[in-house]
Amino acid sequence: VAELDEPPHEEHEKYEEVNRCLAGVFAQAGWIKGVLNRSVRKDGFIEAIRGDPHRKVWILDLSMVDPDDADLADVGEALPAQLLQFTLSCRRCEQVNDAGLAALAGHLPGSLQ
Repeated sequence: VAELDEPPHEEHEKYEEVNRCLAGVFAQAGWIKGVLNRSVRKDGFIEAIRGDPHRKVWILDLSMVDPDDADLADVGEALPAQLLQFTLSCRRCEQVNDAGLAALAGHLPGSLQ
């Protein structure tokens, strides 16, 4: 209890872990807008999702933004290795074809259940 009165550590291994988790949360929240603005890569969302050490589930609905093959490739690149569940909705996504699906499928982690 006496430790509560001590100043916080300036650096700690958990700080970086928390930062990576928060970056993943913000990237997930901004992904749709990033697709609309064509800025997913520029905004660092791919690295943020992939770098989130605790991300086990990702549910992404792109059906309202009409993504293209490059957008699906970006999603594939972002999939973290430890992901257990991934749900993607692309209903009425007329710009997606076999190339986009193949790019996504090529990145599906073996950890998926």
